[in-house]
Amino acid sequence: MPPIPCPSCGAALPAAPVACPACRLPLTGREAVQLWQLDQQLASLQTQRVALIQALRARDAVTADPGGTRPAEGPLATTQPAPAAGAAAGVPAPLGAPRRRWTTQQTLLAVGVLLVLVAASIALAFAWFVIGPYGQMVVMGGLTALAVYTSLYVSRRRLPSSAEALALVASGLLLLDVAAARRFGLFGLDHVGARGYTVATGLVVAVALAALHRTDRRIAAYALTSLTAASVAWAAVVSFAHGPAVAATLALLGALAFGAARVALPASLGLTRRAAGGPASLWSAVSLTTAFVGAGRAAAREPFGDRLTGPSPSGLGCVAVLVALCVGATLLVRRVVAVRAGRLGSRAAVRADWSARPVSGDWRALSLVALVGTAAGPAAVLGLGLQVGATGTALLSVLVAAAGTALLALRPARQSLGDLWVLVQVGVAELVLVALAVEHHSDGATVVTLVATAALAAAAAVLRPRWLAPAAGMSALALLFAVAVAGGMRSPGTQVLAVTGYAAVLSAFALARRGRPDEQTTGVVALLSFVLALAAAAPLADGYAAATLAAGAVAAAATAVLRPRLRPAAAGVSAVSGTGALWLVGGLASPDVQWLLLALSAACSRPWPSGCGGVRRRSCWGHWPGSPRSPPWPSPSTAAGRMRRPAPPRRTACSPSCTPPSRADAR
Repeated sequence: MPPIPCPSCGAALPAAPVACPACRLPLTGREAVQLWQLDQQLASLQTQRVALIQALRARDAVTADPGGTRPAEGPLATTQPAPAAGAAAGVPAPLGAPRRRWTTQQTLLAVGVLLVLVAASIALAFAWFVIGPYGQMVVMGGLTALAVYTSLYVSRRRLPSSAEALALVASGLLLLDVAAARRFGLFGLDHVGARGYTVATGLVVAVALAALHRTDRRIAAYALTSLTAASVAWAAVVSFAHGPAVAATLALLGALAFGAARVALPASLGLTRRAAGGPASLWSAVSLTTAFVGAGRAAAREPFGDRLTGPSPSGLGCVAVLVALCVGATLLVRRVVAVRAGRLGSRAAVRADWSARPVSGDWRALSLVALVGTAAGPAAVLGLGLQVGATGTALLSVLVAAAGTALLALRPARQSLGDLWVLVQVGVAELVLVALAVEHHSDGATVVTLVATAALAAAAAVLRPRWLAPAAGMSALALLFAVAVAGGMRSPGTQVLAVTGYAAVLSAFALARRGRPDEQTTGVVALLSFVLALAAAAPLADGYAAATLAAGAVAAAATAVLRPRLRPAAAGVSAVSGTGALWLVGGLASPDVQWLLLALSAACSRPWPSGCGGVRRRSCWGHWPGSPRSPPWPSPSTAAGRMRRPAPPRRTACSPSCTPPSRADAR
């Protein structure tokens, strides 16, 4: 089914339209329903009109045929044609308006406008120095006024493409006029500073172009160039700043100014008001980039040096701007979503609308603001961590973990994107601090940040049951690296023993939580711990590797007993690990002891004989009095009319020659 066109501009609408993505025409409410019904009626009338024309042409063809019969005259005598499939179903197909495309005429028009501009520029270049500065001013002003008048005139004549092209020409000439006025010193403007002149003229040009758009709101070029001129003026304001912190602050103020224009400007300005959110989002991105670069440069004595110093006022100012961006963007997105939810009926409808067209209309600007707010939080933590050093990074990680745990404990567990966003921000901040501690080459700070991360993940696993499996895995993994780093601070051997002990404890914890969601993730981390311990023990004495293999063998044996599904693999791992441990232990004493232990291991791995030899085995049918297994003879028939045979008494003790009874003995 082809897409339904917009009733105003003809642009293709999405599956569940709320507003036209091109002209922003609202498509909800009672008026929209009435407009839809009217369009359907018009479509039905148009279908009937086409059918009548076809009927008239068919009657004309029958009249021209000499072999045919002449039908009766009058409109009522015509044969009605069969309705279309859509009309027969009672649903007339809507009229398909052509999509907006760059046609050949528009291409030729754009090329013509460009050639006119080039010819006018060449002609003015030859006559420029003859007519003098004021003559030049008159010529340029006249061309600008002529372009403005012509664009408004052709817009009233329903020629939108020509009007947009001439509006771009007029806007370009206006910017060229104000730039040339200072360049040639008209009215003493050459004595005005370049940045101040740019600010003043940019604002004047923006107001003039906005007024032209208000005169004819069908011309979008005036609105877009008005916002462009205002952005250039604010860029000149930002250029007055000395230092990245002031520049980032002025960029943030520019974002607030354009955002306020999006809300406070009158609706009569049309696209100038609606499109002001675009410059606001762009200036927020500029503020984020400037503050992040400033915080990074403030942390080093040289632009790209490795020696770090304490926090500076400029660096702290950049961090404050990043925090303001994170908080402000979050509140703005929340406010917009709440307002849209009031209009559309629910937050689910808002999410569906946003995900359907994230880069169109106002959602484009809001998507960029959401990205800026998401990146500003970790950027602020990174900028502050670069300035406070290793000790400050460790303290900051503890504070972030405490704040995240408090949020988890105080806020109820619910499926909210806002809560998930906040907790993800806290988790990313903790990971950034771990990376910073490693970058500072401080083992103590690394251990503290890893323990704080493990504590935060454990709190998430306890307080959010839905996140139990990934949070438990993250906690176990962070604690593993913390144990490895802490053990390595003393000696490599201590590191191997610490990691081996942690792996054993983690294996026992995983085996004790049978059927829980975190069993698999914890078991995987325990296996990784054994592998890391064995890799760390490789360059050391054989005793460390033997201890690691022995602990792994015991853990694998426990897994084979308690987890029947993993029994083949776990038994194999236990056998290999135990054999390796015995081999290494024997090698520490003498080669003879080594081979003796290997032979003993091979003897212990032989299968048991058929008799139980006094050892309680499951194959001995009479050993367990309370065993649910039945004896190996066939059970008697229980058919009607036949007596049941009494079951033979169970044996309660075994002798060394104990064997299961045969079928003949049972009979």
